Amino acid sequence: MENVTVEMEHKLPRPGVSKLDGLTWPWMVTRETLDAMKVFEVREDDVWVVTFPKSGTHWALEMANLILVDGHEHKINRAEVGHPAEFDYSIPGMSASSRRPQRTLPQYKYIQNWKAPRVVMSHLPEEQIPEQILQGKGKVVYVIRNPKDIVVSYWHFAVPWTFDKRYEDWECFFQMFLKGETIYGSWFDHTLNYWNKHRHDKNFLFLKYEDMKQDTTKAVIQMADFLDNPLSEESINRVVELTSVKSMKKRFDTSVNPKSPKDVPSAGSEITVDRAPSGPMTPEEIITKYPIGAPKLVRKGITGDWKSKLTVAQNEALDGLFREKMAGSGLTVRFE
Repeated sequence: MENVTVEMEHKLPRPGVSKLDGLTWPWMVTRETLDAMKVFEVREDDVWVVTFPKSGTHWALEMANLILVDGHEHKINRAEVGHPAEFDYSIPGMSASSRRPQRTLPQYKYIQNWKAPRVVMSHLPEEQIPEQILQGKGKVVYVIRNPKDIVVSYWHFAVPWTFDKRYEDWECFFQMFLKGETIYGSWFDHTLNYWNKHRHDKNFLFLKYEDMKQDTTKAVIQMADFLDNPLSEESINRVVELTSVKSMKKRFDTSVNPKSPKDVPSAGSEITVDRAPSGPMTPEEIITKYPIGAPKLVRKGITGDWKSKLTVAQNEALDGLFREKMAGSGLTVRFE
């Protein structure tokens, strides 16, 4: 099937991307969802985990969810953990998987009915984030990961999804990433727009993936304090253990644990059953009836993996672009 690129179109056959507001989006992001997110009603106790894709999103999301229940995983409502807020899997004929029951509503409409405090995931650029967040409502945890590891992880993620046939060629994907032509646009624009505009805002916490990996305990304490939910030492240890790569692979990754029990956490991407029912189901019904996880959700969870993929020329090209784009920003990242 040829790649499909359309402007302001809802009925996208998969695979495909859409071009909206000057950016390339995965097919599950539509004009409706982008418009809805700008005026989305944010609650004061909302927690938004925002990242450029492949920046440790589910890791930070799980950390936030666990912090709010003092590290007691069984208290997390897994029906209220899932897709980015801007996704819409209710498009007729579309689904996250051929084995997944059809969603009946865009994700943001499900989120509207979640119980407080809501922990919401998004990859939206700063220009598309809800206006009320920019006005100081709710709290945002923004995770920054170095672009070298991101481009490698992004490629491994994007190719199986077949968003764009050009992504299959590593060099082509790398060059598109440098130009900001892959889905969600430029890492530099995404990161710097949030950093430059909001690093001093009280409702924003910026965490660096590499720092979180080096000292996860410190990251948990930082996030807990930011969320006004300080933890005991025992609770901190529980959160650290449950957000380890080993634990998350065991609990979330269906390619590692394909026959997991029905209480496996929902990562919102895949149902590990042979066939899905013909009719639509609510997230709560899906959680109750099916073991849910995501294949390859946690790939390696390390820093410095770019060394195994980037050529010398690619590394030098990204270094040069990094120096140019980041000059004067005051933002530094570690590459290993």
